Amino acid sequence: MKLRAIRNHFSMYVVLILAALCIISPLCIMVFTSVKSNADYIKDPLGLPNPLFIKNYALAWVNGGLLQNAMNSLILTGGSILAIIGTGALAAFAVARFRMVKIAPIVFAVFVAGLILPGQVGLIPLFMQMQEMGLYNTQIGLILIYTAQGLPITIFIFTKFYNSIPYEIDESAKIDGASMWTLFFKIIFPLVLPATVTNIIFNMIGIWNDFFNPLIFTSDASHRTLPLGLVAFKGQFSTDWPQLFAASTMIALPILMLYIFLQRFMIDGLTAGAIKG
Repeated sequence: MKLRAIRNHFSMYVVLILAALCIISPLCIMVFTSVKSNADYIKDPLGLPNPLFIKNYALAWVNGGLLQNAMNSLILTGGSILAIIGTGALAAFAVARFRMVKIAPIVFAVFVAGLILPGQVGLIPLFMQMQEMGLYNTQIGLILIYTAQGLPITIFIFTKFYNSIPYEIDESAKIDGASMWTLFFKIIFPLVLPATVTNIIFNMIGIWNDFFNPLIFTSDASHRTLPLGLVAFKGQFSTDWPQLFAASTMIALPILMLYIFLQRFMIDGLTAGAIKG
C-alpha cells in the first residue's frame, strides 16, 4: 500500500524535490562562497571551498561596519514588532469582539484594503510628510512606517483567530466581574499565541530584510541597517564576493534560527486560521 501511494504521487514528489533544490541551491552557494578566499572564488566560483577561509566573517564584520548596522536593525525590528503586535492585537480585538459596534465590519474592510495597495503608491506624500514632521532620517519615523505597513496583515490574522473563539467566554468573564482589559490580556490574548507568533515572523522577516524604506527615509551612514550595509562591499570596479556572502550569511542567520525555533507555532497559526476562519 505504501509503495502504491508513492507510485501514485511520484510526479508530485519530483516537483517538490526540484522546487526544494531551486530554493536551497542559492543558500548553499552563498554559504560555500562565504568560506572561500577571493582568489579561490575567482578561480572556481561554483567549486567547493578548499581550504576553508573562515576569516571572511571577521573581515566582513569589521570592514562592513556591521555592528552599528546590526544595532540599528535590532532597534527598528524590535520597536516595530512591539508596536505592530500591540496595536494590531487590540484593534483586531475591538473589531472581532465588540459586536455592538455596527461599523466594525467597515473598519475591518478598511484595514484589509491595505493589503491590496503597494507601499510605493504613497511614497511621495509620505516622504514629504516625514520631512514636515521632522521624522525623516530618524528611527522613530521608520518604526511608524513599518507599523503602518504591518498592521493590515496583522489585524487580518488576529481577527480570524478572535472570531474562532466562542463568544460565551466573554460573557462568562463579564459575569465574573472581569473588565475588558482583563478579558483581553488574561483570557483572549493567551489563546491566540499561534497568531501572535505568525505575525511576529511575518513582520520580522520583512522588516529585518527591508532595503527600500531605510534607503528612502534615511540619509546618514549612522542610520544604515544591515541590508544597506551590504552596499559597502560593492566597489566601483570590483566586489569582494566572499566577504559579501559572509555578511549575507550573518544577516540571514538570526531570522533563519528564529523560524526554525518557532515554525511549529507558525504552521499551527496558518492552518488554524485557514480552518476556523
